[in-house]
Amino acid sequence: MAEEIGVRFVKEQSGAQTQTIARITVPSIPDLVCDLWCYEDKFGAGQGEPQADGSMILKHKRCDNPQIGLTTHLIPSFDMVESLVTVVAPDESAVRSIRRINACWQFRKSESFGNRGHFVRDFVSRCFIYTDKGFTRMTDTKRFPDTRRPPDHEYNSPPWVQRYVPIWEEHPGQPKAGWGVSTDRPVYSLVGAVSRDGKHLAAWGCYQCGGIGQGWHDCLHLLPDLSLDYDEEKNRIASRSMFYFMENDPDRLLARYRADFSPIDR
Repeated sequence: MAEEIGVRFVKEQSGAQTQTIARITVPSIPDLVCDLWCYEDKFGAGQGEPQADGSMILKHKRCDNPQIGLTTHLIPSFDMVESLVTVVAPDESAVRSIRRINACWQFRKSESFGNRGHFVRDFVSRCFIYTDKGFTRMTDTKRFPDTRRPPDHEYNSPPWVQRYVPIWEEHPGQPKAGWGVSTDRPVYSLVGAVSRDGKHLAAWGCYQCGGIGQGWHDCLHLLPDLSLDYDEEKNRIASRSMFYFMENDPDRLLARYRADFSPIDR
């Protein structure tokens, strides 16, 4: 019988900053361990509460408004982890003020998924989204320089990091100081990476996101649009996303994603 995915709580120190990490170990895929940094934004460090059923609950307070509470329940099974995010606050405006949270999904500790060579040729070439062309590796998208560095800088030739704006959001153009923004557009709220041996993939999907990112720390970002999940009767946001761990079969991944999240009516 296959062993269930493990989720444990880790706190890591990065300079003066304490990072709240959910460490995910996938026994069915060789050397796959990944870290979900919750969160890379104004929720700061949180607390982890392991549950008897093997799931994990993370609790955060908004740094600039502690009345806004954020709970993340990570529920593992054999080939996926379900993430249930709840936002609560005393009044509607405070709840609705949290439209996005920024978890950083990192593969640095994984021999099978993390970068072990040239960052673009090894890691970025294995990251993917779904565009109107279908399954699309990020190195096959139009990528623009990080405007904080010269175009011929090592990190820009070719670009190491990139933002992707889905087709239902307005494209902002290129920033004055920040990551480049691809002109290739995701058609699903789904992002992932293929293993270095090409046999497996890991992916993250939600109903509808506001953006997708691929960053420095062998990491991927998916920004669920929490405004769509506001429950007026309960005055809370309850949002769901899924992490998939499976054989490298992009068509099967997309079928699973579409079964979990009804296609967006565009």
